[in-house]
Order: sequence, then structure tokens, then C-alpha cells
Amino acid sequence: MQGNDAVTACFFGEGAVDEGAFHETTNLAALWRRPVLFVCENNLYSMGTTVAHAKAETEIARKAAAYRMPGRQVDGMDVVETQKGAIAYLRAKA
Repeated sequence: MQGNDAVTACFFGEGAVDEGAFHETTNLAALWRRPVLFVCENNLYSMGTTVAHAKAETEIARKAAAYRMPGRQVDGMDVVETQKGAIAYLRAKA
């Protein structure tokens, strides 16, 4: 909104994907075409329940498609891959 090249990065766990705030934020970022990088740490347990038992879609990155946003899954334990994934995403949005 300020007209600069800043990017907002949001970090959250996969349990947050079930909350309304996630969908509201993702929807507005897409609708207003804001440069937001959503980073979800998926440890496969949201509030003690396995992802397979709590979500119809277990690939969290695929949820971005519902908001016409690109989504990409990377191995978060690989710092270089994670950085490359973030950089590729941001360059694709530029």
C-alpha cells in the first residue's frame, strides 16, 4: 500500500490452516494482490491430531490454489532448498 517493494512473510503451523484467520488473510492478500509469503511449518500434528485425521487435503501447499496463488512444498530441514523455494516464489510474483 506504501508503493515500495517490501514483502510480508507470515510464519505459522499447519494447525492455523484450519482457522478462519488463515483463509481471510490469504483471500485478502490474493484479492488485493499484496506481496505476502506464507510459510507453513507442517509437523504433521495439529493440536495433537494427525493431519490425515483432520484435513481432507493433507498437502498444505495445495490450499494456495483455492486463492489463485502459487504454492510450493519444500523440505524445511534443508535451509538452502527452503531459501531457493522462497526466492523462486518471490521472483515469480515480481
